Amino acid sequence: MNKKKIAISMIIILLLTGIIEAATPEKTFIGDTISYINGRLGIGTTTPTSGLDVQTNMTIDGLLNLNNVVYVDSKKGFENGIIEAHNTCGDGYCKIIFSGNNYTLDTNINLRSNTDYEGSGSKIIVNTDLRVFRCLADTILNDVSISGFNFIDSDINTQRTQSFIHLTNCNITNVEIKNNHFINRSATSILFGHSTAPIKSVSNVNIHNNVFLGIRTGLGYEGDLLRFTDNFLDATGSVGVSAEREGLDYNRVSNYPYGVGTGFISNNIFINFTEQGIDANVPNVIISGNYIKMKPDGATTTGINSYANYNGIVTGNTIEMSTESTDKGIKALNSNDAEHKDKGQIITGNRIIGSGAGQGIQILGNNILVSNNYLQNTSIGIDIQANNTNVNGNHFSYVTTNINDSGLNNGYYLEENILGRVSIYQNNPDYGLYIESNDATLPILRLRSSVGGSHIVMNPHSSAPATCIEGEVYVDTSGAFCYCYTANTWDKLGTQGTCA
Repeated sequence: MNKKKIAISMIIILLLTGIIEAATPEKTFIGDTISYINGRLGIGTTTPTSGLDVQTNMTIDGLLNLNNVVYVDSKKGFENGIIEAHNTCGDGYCKIIFSGNNYTLDTNINLRSNTDYEGSGSKIIVNTDLRVFRCLADTILNDVSISGFNFIDSDINTQRTQSFIHLTNCNITNVEIKNNHFINRSATSILFGHSTAPIKSVSNVNIHNNVFLGIRTGLGYEGDLLRFTDNFLDATGSVGVSAEREGLDYNRVSNYPYGVGTGFISNNIFINFTEQGIDANVPNVIISGNYIKMKPDGATTTGINSYANYNGIVTGNTIEMSTESTDKGIKALNSNDAEHKDKGQIITGNRIIGSGAGQGIQILGNNILVSNNYLQNTSIGIDIQANNTNVNGNHFSYVTTNINDSGLNNGYYLEENILGRVSIYQNNPDYGLYIESNDATLPILRLRSSVGGSHIVMNPHSSAPATCIEGEVYVDTSGAFCYCYTANTWDKLGTQGTCA
């Protein structure tokens, strides 16, 4: 037994036997290891300055509880450490701090309200289809923090059904999940409710600064008031059984078709997801500043699916599309029910880069503003399949078909869009459609048909417009093609008809 353990053992004996308390007059010294001076106990010092002054290393087998801040030694184990810490803290607030070791999990852990779980870099290794943290059915779970853990599935090739953090059938509010690593889980890494086991209620969840590697889905969330920020998600290496992978699935509350929603999904990185980078199926969500790089898998891949996100904003995101012809950078759809069909979305300031295929932005719902987006190298820039869509200030570069309107008649409005090196305006105060070249060396417009021949159809006027500016033309019902060669003066080109 070393000097430190001898000293601690002697202190316990002295305290139990009352020798220290009875020592006189006010100072007691036991060699140069232990001192007791005016009610202050020193270990490794003869001049203690506080009630307990330890100036040497300590070894604790078990738990150390300092005002409900419980330190768990590695010998205690993960499950036993948490269970005993819960019992130690009773019903009050508890902070459980692990010592940063490796733990192999063989049972589920039930979370406790009013508790901070700090991993300190501990590795939680899961060999089977287990949940690490869960909530008991029909319970209330409030004010919980989970941070600093490395959750690792030892078998990346086996399809899992359980999540590392798996919360269903309970009521949850005020949860923070931060600074963790979630590695090699071929299921959803963090789950708040799903269709077969929905959450009772959940709100005010903050998930930030986590790293997800080799995963199928980073977060599945069915609730309100979500903040998902500054996370890194990479699906590379996640094989499992299912090929469908999405970064974030933010869904509706099951018992209310549209929910309150309200969330912030910002400044995250999503890499190599084959289904959707972000799926926001709730209203009032701001999706901003995310980087999404999609991966082809032979099916439709969507960077951001802003579905039923009425009153939502999708802004400042960068999306690199895959090579699939059915891919979509952003898909926006509003509900068409009576309550929500007139509520819109704003899709603005996004950068969408294709590889010669797919659609940059697809609009499937009414009352959507699409403005100031940059679309490059896609088959279709903006695909409009709904009325009352305002498209303005967008920049199209190397896009095969800039705008596909699916045969709509005046169902959308164009203004100040840049198509390659040409700007196109609709609702100009002087013209129904106004096109302006941004390169003085190039012609403004060239018409060419892929089947041969090109033509312009102009509806004839029965009489000449009263005013004109140089360069304007019109066709008269008499058959004349009329040109304004100077202000308010029409001149006939050709021999047919008159410009009257």
